[in-house]
Amino acid sequence: MAYKCPDCGRPVEHQLISESHNLLTRTIANIFSGYHCPRCGKIPLRDFPPDVQKAMWLAKVPLIVGAVALFVVIVIIKVLLRSSAGS
Repeated sequence: MAYKCPDCGRPVEHQLISESHNLLTRTIANIFSGYHCPRCGKIPLRDFPPDVQKAMWLAKVPLIVGAVALFVVIVIIKVLLRSSAGS
């Protein structure tokens, strides 16, 4: 979904972070990254109308669930590897 800049009405871009070391930290960083207008620059979330803010947070729910699931899978794999190494 394309959000519009509250100041100029142009489409804003979600600032994705790709310089993280692994998938989990990159996902978490992208959940909390901001929005950028090509004309106006960085836009704080509070500058958007309340209904747009809610839509933005709801769009991030799958990323949050995915990050938690990825963390759980990593922990389970590490536990299984440790238990099989000790046997």
